[in-house]
Amino acid sequence: AGAVCAVALAMAMGVEGYATMRVGGANFVSGLPSPSPSSSHRKSSSFISVSTSLLLTLTSFLALSISPASAAASTGHFRYATMYWRRVSSNVANRVEITVESAWRKDYASTYFNAALNPSGQTIMKVNGQTVPFINFDDGSSYGYLDSASVIAFSDAENWILLSQTFTHDYATPNKQGNPWQVKFSGCCWVAGLAEGNTDWSMSLDVDVYALEGSPRVVTLPKVFAPATSGASTSVFNLNVDIPKTGATWQSASSRYYSLTSDGVISVNTSMITSDVTQCTPSTCTMAVSASYMFSVNNQVGKVSAFRVPVTLMVNLVPQTKVPTLSAVPKTIVYAYAGFELTMQFQSYVAATTQDYVGYTVGAVPVGLHFSTVSGKGTSASDPAVMTARWTPCYNQLGSHSFCYDAVTSSGYGSTQSCITVHVMPDPIPTISYTMNDYTNPANYTATTKMLMIGFTYTFKFHAMDANNLDMISFYPVPSQNQVCSGLACLPPGGTLTVTNTNPYTVDATLVISPAYNLGGYNQVHCFVARDSCGTPCPTDSNTCPGMNSTSVPLCLNIQVARCEMILKSGQQLQQIAAIYHTDWLQLWSLNQGILNPDTISYQALANSVADYGILNIGHLYDVQPFDKPTDVATRFGMDAAGFQMLNADIHDMATPLCTTIAECNNRQFCVLPNSCTGQSSSIYQQPLSSQTWYSYASDGSMVVP
Repeated sequence: AGAVCAVALAMAMGVEGYATMRVGGANFVSGLPSPSPSSSHRKSSSFISVSTSLLLTLTSFLALSISPASAAASTGHFRYATMYWRRVSSNVANRVEITVESAWRKDYASTYFNAALNPSGQTIMKVNGQTVPFINFDDGSSYGYLDSASVIAFSDAENWILLSQTFTHDYATPNKQGNPWQVKFSGCCWVAGLAEGNTDWSMSLDVDVYALEGSPRVVTLPKVFAPATSGASTSVFNLNVDIPKTGATWQSASSRYYSLTSDGVISVNTSMITSDVTQCTPSTCTMAVSASYMFSVNNQVGKVSAFRVPVTLMVNLVPQTKVPTLSAVPKTIVYAYAGFELTMQFQSYVAATTQDYVGYTVGAVPVGLHFSTVSGKGTSASDPAVMTARWTPCYNQLGSHSFCYDAVTSSGYGSTQSCITVHVMPDPIPTISYTMNDYTNPANYTATTKMLMIGFTYTFKFHAMDANNLDMISFYPVPSQNQVCSGLACLPPGGTLTVTNTNPYTVDATLVISPAYNLGGYNQVHCFVARDSCGTPCPTDSNTCPGMNSTSVPLCLNIQVARCEMILKSGQQLQQIAAIYHTDWLQLWSLNQGILNPDTISYQALANSVADYGILNIGHLYDVQPFDKPTDVATRFGMDAAGFQMLNADIHDMATPLCTTIAECNNRQFCVLPNSCTGQSSSIYQQPLSSQTWYSYASDGSMVVP
C-alpha cells in the first residue's frame, strides 16, 4: 500500500470533475472525466432497488504477501475483475451485453497498455498482457483482449486503474442444450505480491437468455481491507450486489455457498474461496480471493436454476489497531430524486497513537457525482477527516447506482470497505388529503353529497405534502370541468382559503364556507391542486423540468347546499327570516309544525336539532315533472323570478325545462314558497272537477252544500 491515499473516482465534466483531498498535510488530486452514459454506464437503468451486503468470511491462511519492490519489478498487472450480463431488446432473439469490469496496475509499463480519448470524449485503455485477456463466449467464438475499456476510476496511492468494457454478442440459441452458456474471462498475469503472482487468472459467468433477462452485478473496490484479529481464523469484509430487474426471484442457491437472511444480508462461508493456501505471517498480508456467487433463480417460466456471477479481487489483512474508524457515513441504501441534489457526508479517524492522517478511496461513481476536498486530519474523534459528496441526478439516470469506498491512513491501512446504493427516482407528485369539522350537528351532512346548510359555518382542512423533502409545493383552487374561473374566484361563493407552509414540502390549508341565504340548491364541483417546484435540469434532459413541476391529481369536492332548509340560531326570530325571503312569519310558521309558539321558539322542539340550533323550513319542496319550466312553476306559486332563484341557486335559466322524461326528473326538486294571494288557484284538476256539485259550490264561494 502507498504512503498516501488519493480519492479514486471517475468524475464528470472538465475541471469540476476532479476531486482533491488532503493527506499528511498535502493536497493530492485524483480523477478522470467520466465516460458518457454508454458501455458500463448503461447498466444503471437495468437494476432496481434491491441491494444486499455480502459478508464474505475469509480464512486468514490464504496467501503470503511479498515486498512492494518485487511487485513493481514484476510483469503481472491484473488485480480485480467481475462480470455480469443483460439481455438486449432487438430483432436478434438471443442478443446479450456482457460487461467486464477489471482493475490493473496503474504503473504498468507497456506500449499496449495506454490511455487515449475516443471521439466521444471517453478515456479508454487498450489492455494486453503476457497472455492476452481473453473472452470466450462458449459457442465457438471469442474476443482477444480489452481494446476499448473505459476508465471509470483509479488510485495512484493503491496503484490501480478500474476499467469497464461491454461486449455485444448474439447466441444462436438461448442456452447450451438446457444449461447456461459459460462465458470465460482469462489471461495472465496476476500482480506480484501474492501467492498467485504472475500466474493465470480465469473466471466464468453463466448466461441463459431463456431463463433470465440478466444477472446480478457485484460492486466492490479492486482492493479491500479486512481486520486481522489476533488469534482469530476469520475476517469479514463487505461487497455490494445489485439484483437485476428481471421479474425473477433471486435467493441463495445452497447453504454450502451462503445463506440469505430475511433482512437481505448474504452471509458467505469459506467454501466459496479458491486460492493458494499459505499461512499469513505476520497478521498483515495481501491475498487474492476468487469466488463464484451462486444465485438460485425462480424465473418467469417456473424453472429453478443456479447461476454463477464471478468476482476476483485482492484482500489486505491489516492489524485491527491500525484500521481507521468510519464514525459517520451515509446509509447503505440512499434515495434520491432526479433534479434535486443529494448530499452525503463521510467522517473517519484513526487512533492518535498511530500519528497517521486519514483520507478516502472511492470506486467508480455515477456521472456527475462530486466529492469535496477532505477537511480535518482524522487523527482523533474530535478532528475527523470529513469528505462531502454531492450529486444532482439527471432524469436519464433513473435506477440504481452503487459505489464502494473506504478510509485509508497515510501508512496505507484501510477500513473495511462500505458500499452505497443510490436509488434515483422521478420527482414524486404531491398528494392531498382533507378532513371536515365534526358534523354531529344539525347540518345534515353526509360524506357522499357534502350537503351543507344555510346559516352554518363549515371548515375543510387540507393537507398536501411531497415525499421529496427537497421540493417546495404550493396549494390553490383550479377550475373544475364546468367552471370558468381562475385563482380564488374558483372557491365556493363566500368561501375563504388560508394556506400555510409548515415546511417547504408540506402545506396545510383551511377552507371556510358559510352558505348565504340565497345558496339553497347550490351544486358545484370545486377542485384544488398542489404543485411542486422544478428541480435542476441536466443538459441531457429532454426539457427543462422532466418529470418535475408536476401537479397532483386534483382533489375535487361536490359542494351541495340543502334546499328549503336553514339553520336557525338562538336569538333569531321568524320575522327576521321572513323579511329575508320576502314573505311573512305566518307562512314560515305554517311550514314548521314543530314551532308551537311563534314568539317563544323552543329549539329542542325543531327536527334534527341540537342545543342552540334548529332546522327551519323556509319553503316547500316540489317534485319536478317532465317539461316543467321554472318560470311556470314560479308563476303558479305566486313567486317572481328573483324570489324563485333565491331559493334555487342552481337555476340560472328560467325558461328551459329542467327535464323531459320521468326518469330524468327522478329526484329533481324545486323549493317554492307559495303566495296564496298572487298564486294560481287553479290546478291540473280544475276542469275534471268543475262538473261535480261539491266542487262547483265551493269554487264559486257559496257556503251552502246541498
